[in-house]
Order: sequence, then structure tokens, then C-alpha cells
Amino acid sequence: MPATFALYAERVLFTQSVPPDQIQFAIGLMLTLYGLMTVITQVGFLRPLGQRLGERGLVPSQYGIDGLYLNQAIIYTFQSI
Repeated sequence: MPATFALYAERVLFTQSVPPDQIQFAIGLMLTLYGLMTVITQVGFLRPLGQRLGERGLVPSQYGIDGLYLNQAIIYTFQSI
């Protein structure tokens, strides 16, 4: 995933006018922030919910979260058309 994102970001997110060293720094920063947010989410959000609801209780909530992400992706896709 990180390698694929790095290739995508280099080709799509950044223009040719940006120097390559700044592109690599920005991609590294984005991946670092993604990792930090993953840790914060799992430690600060999922662990307490897992203790309160149990694993079976978290499965429906995961479907709800996935549905929100899918909803946002659909809205973004149709706004750009």
C-alpha cells in the first residue's frame, strides 16, 4: 500500500514543477500522519469500544464506518463529474 500510494502521489497529486526531494518529503509526511492517525484511532477509540461492546459488538459498527467512507467516496466521485 505505501509503495502504491507513493507512486500515485508522485504522478497525480504533485505537478512536474515540484522538485523531487520535496515530493518525497511530502509523501513521507503523509504516510507518517496516516500511521499516527491509525495508532491514535486504534488505541483511543477501538480499544475502549472493544472493551465496552466486545468483538461481536464492534462488527456492526465497522460496517457503519465503512458505509460512511463509501458514502463520502460516492459523493466525491459524482461531484467531480
